[in-house]
Amino acid sequence: NPNYANLLASFAYTLCYLGMPEEALTRFNEARTIEPHFEPTWYWDVLSEIHLVSRKYEEAIATIESRPEPSIWQHFTAAICYVRLDRITEARRHIEPAT
Repeated sequence: NPNYANLLASFAYTLCYLGMPEEALTRFNEARTIEPHFEPTWYWDVLSEIHLVSRKYEEAIATIESRPEPSIWQHFTAAICYVRLDRITEARRHIEPAT
């Protein structure tokens, strides 16, 4: 069902790992349009992963740091992004809560 936000967001995650991050972002944004006020925490995991796979490290970090309580996966994703940006001290800040 193309009007089911959870399905579209899940599909976006699949597209991301099939090497289609731009299409994944399109589907994720469609999901957010369908349900703009529904924000399960895993939505933000998906969005940060899409940015990571797209090599949009700053956008991934901004997504993660906009959340009041990042998930363990978001901490790992942030650490990876900071390492890719050669910002090791900030990467370590995200490793500690994730271990």
